[in-house]
Amino acid sequence: SPELQLAFETNPYVDIVADMEAPTEQVEAIPGEATQSFVHKLQAFTEAQQKPVKDLLALHPTLFHGTPTFFWITDSIAIPQASPDLVSELAVVDGVKTIRVPHTAHIEGGGID
Repeated sequence: SPELQLAFETNPYVDIVADMEAPTEQVEAIPGEATQSFVHKLQAFTEAQQKPVKDLLALHPTLFHGTPTFFWITDSIAIPQASPDLVSELAVVDGVKTIRVPHTAHIEGGGID
């Protein structure tokens, strides 16, 4: 992404998010199914989808700094302080849809007086 390229122009390491290709909408809820059962199915689905990225991170622990966060609701992985080499490696992993900088929301004040 252009934002990612721009970030690497001024920083040797950049926080990134890898979004996986398979949408969690593929996991269907069965009428009458317990919520916890559905949550377990979603978690198992995303764990399987994210395994190639998890394996890559385990192979290259020096290409990022910090602890990755694996999100099962969005099927994405936040990787702190990733190197350009890691981004290149992630780009060829099956199942990775996009690699981007994290979205940052800024909330204006308006506190209670």
